[in-house]
Amino acid sequence: MILYTGCILGAVFVDDIAVVFEFVGSFGMSLTSFTLPAVMYLMMIRNPKAFHEIESEKQRLWNKIGSVFMVVFSVTNMLMVVVK
Repeated sequence: MILYTGCILGAVFVDDIAVVFEFVGSFGMSLTSFTLPAVMYLMMIRNPKAFHEIESEKQRLWNKIGSVFMVVFSVTNMLMVVVK
């Protein structure tokens, strides 16, 4: 709801529509493509009932590192667009 409100307020108060498209595109792309899958994976592996035999400990470690990297990358991307 906060993101939606921010997009609407940006559309109302910003004269250049390109700025609004950059903002909405950055948040939408980063959130759906990078952040949500990484967060879902991190939440899934914390579940004690999860089927942990599907990957080895080494694979799980690298998947955790990749997921954390993607969350940090996408949040950084979103912040850079807002600051720009």
